[in-house]
Amino acid sequence: MKVALTPASSPGSGGGHLLRCLALARALAAKGAAPDFIVSSTGARVLERFGWSGGVKEVHGEADRLKAIDALGPDAVVVDDYSLDARFEGATKRPVLAIDDLADRPHACTLLLDSAYGRTEEDYARIAPGARLLLGPAYALLREGFTGPARRARQRVGRVFIAFGLSDVEGITARATRLLRPLLPDAHFDVALSSDAPSLEPLRAMSERSKGLTLHIDADVAPLMRAADLGVGAGGGMVWERRAAGLPQLVVTLADNQRPMAERLEAAGVILRVDLEDPAFELRLAEAFGHLVSPAARRAQVDNPDARCDGGGAARAAEALMDAVSRTRAV
Repeated sequence: MKVALTPASSPGSGGGHLLRCLALARALAAKGAAPDFIVSSTGARVLERFGWSGGVKEVHGEADRLKAIDALGPDAVVVDDYSLDARFEGATKRPVLAIDDLADRPHACTLLLDSAYGRTEEDYARIAPGARLLLGPAYALLREGFTGPARRARQRVGRVFIAFGLSDVEGITARATRLLRPLLPDAHFDVALSSDAPSLEPLRAMSERSKGLTLHIDADVAPLMRAADLGVGAGGGMVWERRAAGLPQLVVTLADNQRPMAERLEAAGVILRVDLEDPAFELRLAEAFGHLVSPAARRAQVDNPDARCDGGGAARAAEALMDAVSRTRAV
């Protein structure tokens, strides 16, 4: 079974689309499917950085994407791009799994996946008619290493994990580390970032001055999250990675699309949140971090029964897509 995946991959689109599609592609390959990516040159470089050795076709623009899909002749297409809607999905002329978390545009798809907390079928009733809906954190598309039981929160914060994924907006990784490190001087800080992040050089300078700060460049973050006692980072898919790892978390919302889910999760007591656009951002970040140092605050997050995530979403989505294709073939 051939599957074409075409996530958003232009500069500035963020890496979350690529990483969650990469998780899905690996789950599909594990089930015997043959996934291929159709992305920009930027996307191709990111996939290479994260160890993807399967097919990659570099394209430029929407028309090229459709031509590449047609040339590949896949049995199904995965579309994960806020700029694409029902028009593009219908033009593929194949079963489509659309990945969304905004619920703000029409879809012409067989399956629709939205892992946002609090999402309901009513949100897609009018804009994705007839689609099978895969909703909630059970379908969060996480990288390897997040399945299995999460460990219990420890009494003391011995390790802090800071990561903002591939989007180091305004050098937020260095900014947050510089602010928070002095607040917990006896803890070890593990900071993960990409090799092209603006924060890399400032953080290298910081790590040379501090034995309690280790940089992890283009690293596998799952073991780092599982070893930490407190996590600080972006919204989006990393929320579910930290949740699956059992890591209490302070979420910094960096973009408009991250805010609605983060607000719902904070209201439910699942995360603590600050907004990068808050004029008092640094004060709010320091206050929230100090609150989460408390064992009771961290245990309350980890023990919260809402928004559980077991890390198996990619396998479930792969199975649903392959089942949909099999049903289509049988008709």
